[in-house]
Amino acid sequence: MTVFLWVAFYALVLYLGIRSISAKGPVREILLYACIIGWCAYLSLGKLYGWPQLSVVAPIHAVFLPVGKWLEQLMGG
Repeated sequence: MTVFLWVAFYALVLYLGIRSISAKGPVREILLYACIIGWCAYLSLGKLYGWPQLSVVAPIHAVFLPVGKWLEQLMGG
């Protein structure tokens, strides 16, 4: 039931936002808005289902943490 409410909420927000933007904005703004709402919906549903929480920091952790550990081992730490 909770999932249905979240999906309905994001669908309503998406519908109202697209209707508002299409009256005076270009298609690019509609696509950007839809992407932002989709990302927010993914993060909300991801918390409920335990999906991986991808963010801007995730690639940094994937690249720099292993390199940092490797450098630490090279320096004898």
